Amino acid sequence: MKIRSGIVFMLLLPVLILSLSSTNAYAQSGRVAGKVTVAETGEALPYANVVLVGTKMGGMTLTDGSFLITGVPAGTYTVKV
Repeated sequence: MKIRSGIVFMLLLPVLILSLSSTNAYAQSGRVAGKVTVAETGEALPYANVVLVGTKMGGMTLTDGSFLITGVPAGTYTVKV
């Protein structure tokens, strides 16, 4: 009986490992960070809305013009201010 349960465990272990690793691959996300400035003067642009085009993700710049959008799935995005 012990041999049989050991064999079952050894057969199910790779399935468990693969299922956990694929879950982690889908859970990976990144962030988009930057600074918005006025083109003519180079001054920071505070409180501007920043969005990732085609998504519902975005944020607002801080007083120094910086922004951070977290939880962004891997891919290519266009940032719109």
